Amino acid sequence: MVAVRLQTAPRVQGPARRPVLWSALGRGLAALVRGAGAVAFRRRRQHITVQPIRLLDAVAAKRTTDDGEIECVVADSLAALAALAPRFPPEFRDSGRKLQRRLAQGCVVSLARRRDDSAVSHVVGYELAERGVFSALGRRRPVSADVVFSHWAEVLPAYRGRRIHALLFATRDAYFGTRGAKIVVGVVSPKNRASLRALQRAGSLVAGSVERIELCGGALTWETPWEGIDRVLQAATATTRAAVVADIPPATLAPAVSRTSEPSAPPLRLSSRETPR
Repeated sequence: MVAVRLQTAPRVQGPARRPVLWSALGRGLAALVRGAGAVAFRRRRQHITVQPIRLLDAVAAKRTTDDGEIECVVADSLAALAALAPRFPPEFRDSGRKLQRRLAQGCVVSLARRRDDSAVSHVVGYELAERGVFSALGRRRPVSADVVFSHWAEVLPAYRGRRIHALLFATRDAYFGTRGAKIVVGVVSPKNRASLRALQRAGSLVAGSVERIELCGGALTWETPWEGIDRVLQAATATTRAAVVADIPPATLAPAVSRTSEPSAPPLRLSSRETPR
């Protein structure tokens, strides 16, 4: 008979093992707390920007860069978009297919195009706008037909610094201004300083802000009441109209609007998850 002896590896016990266990447990708990905190509480905030449509200035503004390389045009139908921008760069936030859907929903696209020697147009920037709505942080609501909401504006990095944003804004203002609109409204993150500077150069001012606070992954939410947003839009519309009539630069009215139009924050009210409108 052959005797076989099995020997297992010695188990680590006692004080030598405890530091490893506590260290791993501590790291796991810390990661769990960080993840739970991120899910449990989330706060988002956007500035509301307003700008009067100065129709005469917009109509008289140039539609091309100084060197004539870039021109700005408007597409307000699917046929116009297909003719003016047959190829849409994938670097943009919105694809050509998505812009087609937005046009079908009532939006208008201002396009900045560069033409090469073959007369083929290449889109280097665009601005997406819609009349009679306000949209921010997942909520959307009809407003006065005087108001044009600027959803998004973007220029390819290689073409930034050439005031193409200003050309897009002037093209948009001329289009909507000749159709009776009086004011352009938008929202922008307070951290997006480049966009804030571009808007300021174009004559926009910050009239208030809108916020959304989510608890427990969005199961409970608080949002800036529509009444506060309406007050901002009404005050801004009245102020910018007065600026246009008196021919006052809107920047000189910015402090007054900022002081009087900031939405008041009522006591925190929590509601169940709301489907974005």
